Amino acid sequence: LRWEALLMVESGYADEIARLNQEIQEQQRRLDAVMRIAGSLSTIMKVDELISEAMRITLDVAESDAGSILLYDPDKKKLVFEYVVGPKDEELTGMELEPDQGIVGATFQTGQTSVYDDVSKNEEHLKSVGEKVGYATVSMVTVALKSPERNAVGAMQILNKRNGCFTRHDVELIELMAAEIAVAIENAFVPG
Repeated sequence: LRWEALLMVESGYADEIARLNQEIQEQQRRLDAVMRIAGSLSTIMKVDELISEAMRITLDVAESDAGSILLYDPDKKKLVFEYVVGPKDEELTGMELEPDQGIVGATFQTGQTSVYDDVSKNEEHLKSVGEKVGYATVSMVTVALKSPERNAVGAMQILNKRNGCFTRHDVELIELMAAEIAVAIENAFVPG
């Protein structure tokens, strides 16, 4: 009985060590992404290039196939696909949505991150956008882009995790990258 108890204790330690190693790997992944963005900041002068590179890094680190940034255009009163990285970038760029339309509209309105492993089960998902451009979305993380004053300026969507489902660490990383992108966008459009 004592040996069984010792084995259970050892097993518990092994599980905890494995969990801590996983946590360290996830933290390293986040740090690497931030370092890549910081490196880009020092070499890229045009905001469009910077945001596109930040999107590519986010997709790479989150192991996802596509992503988009929709910005709110107050003159048109629309969310506009301004930055798109992925197989349907040309078809999506410039497309407009109502600011309360779809998952992206809900996130823009509420500021709350949404995560779906299967968007087909969500009534708010705009299947028509994917059908129009010939792209099937399965999994999705949508994050509000907020100005330093915490006003939503748009939203970022990361689509189709390649292996498995989006993890808590993926979502935290995407939120971190969205915050950096929002600052870049805000700085680019501030007069002065």
